[in-house]
Amino acid sequence: MNSPKIDIKPFGTHSLLIEWPNEVSELILEKILQFQTFLNSEALKEMDWELVPAYNSLLILNRKKEIDFEKMSVDIHNWYANLKESVKPDRFLWRLPVTYDLEFGLDLEDVAGQLNKTKREIIDLHTGSTYTVYGIGFLPGFMYLGGINS
Repeated sequence: MNSPKIDIKPFGTHSLLIEWPNEVSELILEKILQFQTFLNSEALKEMDWELVPAYNSLLILNRKKEIDFEKMSVDIHNWYANLKESVKPDRFLWRLPVTYDLEFGLDLEDVAGQLNKTKREIIDLHTGSTYTVYGIGFLPGFMYLGGINS
């Protein structure tokens, strides 16, 4: 499998940002998570690093020391170019309880009306997909999802 191209940018003196193409993609998410797993388990395991994945980026942060951006960029490009396909992150299937009671789904009837669908059809559309979590947002329980029916 061809790996999407990456760009590396300084992100202050203690971190750098690795960016993949600007799109929401399962392939890009898989590469980000594979690379994060590799960095945690092999390349950066001996120092105090924090890695923060997002839709199309991975922030690498070391709060205890400044990063030599030029050297680290070369290392990252080499590690990424030689990333083995066997490095696979764990994935989990979570089943979340959902209620469509009108007491909580205040806009369910409005959405159904605007889309010219029944409430049951809206519920079936919402529950009929398996969503991919691309990131967890700043609010508790707020997730950025892919695989949403449109």
